[in-house]
Amino acid sequence: MANSISPLIEHNRCYDAGALGNLTDTRLIAGIWVCAVSDALIQFNEVARTRLFENDGTAFDTDWGCAGTNIFQYNYTHDNEGGFWLDCAGINHNENYEGTILRHNISVNDRRCIVQRDDGFHAKFDQNVFFQYEGTLDICSQAAGHSHHFKHNMFYFHDTPPDGWKSFVYEGNCYYPCAANPDDPLASTKEPPVTETLPSKAALDGLDKYEIFHRLCTQ
Repeated sequence: MANSISPLIEHNRCYDAGALGNLTDTRLIAGIWVCAVSDALIQFNEVARTRLFENDGTAFDTDWGCAGTNIFQYNYTHDNEGGFWLDCAGINHNENYEGTILRHNISVNDRRCIVQRDDGFHAKFDQNVFFQYEGTLDICSQAAGHSHHFKHNMFYFHDTPPDGWKSFVYEGNCYYPCAANPDDPLASTKEPPVTETLPSKAALDGLDKYEIFHRLCTQ
């Protein structure tokens, strides 16, 4: 979505973006993303299996020229090769850009990272679930990472991020079964009761998977 005021993007499914692409012709692709918009609302979508070529490959992206506050909420992402969210707000930066809010989203087995790039502008991650059945996930790739605030998220990681927790601000997040982030003064490592209702990996193919994870994220 581009060149719009208060666009609403909801109840969509974006599967296999870039599946027919290649490194030469496609280069960069994301699932659902906005550029040169103001106050976008992206909610109740599912984005899965976005391909990674030169870079990007994420489920979501706040891209060049955005203004106001852009919100990604109540979305379900999984198996996106480039990760969860791409921060390109610094490209053709709009002086009216206030930041991006990502809340109540569920990311399952997204690859590479939660944040790709850190363009130095404010973003808030509130009450998201980042769940890894297998492998490891970096918090941020292609940047040191210092501009974003993680509060009351659930990091269901078996291992700590290979490249560390970066220098983001962390407040009251749950870390299980991995070790807690030492820079989160209110961290919890207690097994959250919601893990008792987590579906099996096979159950992710069911149509009700978003509803299951939505309940986990809002308890």
